[in-house]
Amino acid sequence: MSLRCTATVSQEYYSQSSEIVIGGRIRTDATDYIQEETGPKLTTGKKEYRVGDIVEVNCSSPRDKESVHLAWFVNDQEVKADHLYVINYSPVIYKDDAVSSLIGLKFRLTHNQLLSEGLRIKCTASKSTVLDTRSHNIVVGGVQRSSGFHVLASSGKESSTRSFRNLVFWSWLFHLIFLRLTGTIRH
Repeated sequence: MSLRCTATVSQEYYSQSSEIVIGGRIRTDATDYIQEETGPKLTTGKKEYRVGDIVEVNCSSPRDKESVHLAWFVNDQEVKADHLYVINYSPVIYKDDAVSSLIGLKFRLTHNQLLSEGLRIKCTASKSTVLDTRSHNIVVGGVQRSSGFHVLASSGKESSTRSFRNLVFWSWLFHLIFLRLTGTIRH
């Protein structure tokens, strides 16, 4: 078996977040919500959610020369990008070659998701550059060898004594071949 370990060193230029809280009503004044002009923009389909409703939230980054990485956090727990609830959209490319990243989150609101202060949904936009990447391959074990012998399944017509003798014979033969291949016994 071969394993590969890869380490990446990156430098983060900035990280900004925008957050909404669902607790009966979203704690924002408008359906379109933004905390800072340079931070990610959150949009929701509704101003009020109840248990059982489908929550749909989109997060878009401000226009920039390069796309940024967007990540979701629900009640301070990161939601991985490959999670069922996360919708990964293609970046929006404008006529002036500026880019805006976009990611969505869609799930059914349950009673268990609501904390006493509500359900906190946060989108974080971060921009970084990779400074160095190094990989190291490790081979675990040796080359696997096959004896070339195959044991066929019993048709059920043989007696149990004969089946047991065949099992002992093949086990002994396999063990002998294994010892010879590993160099434990020699000619």
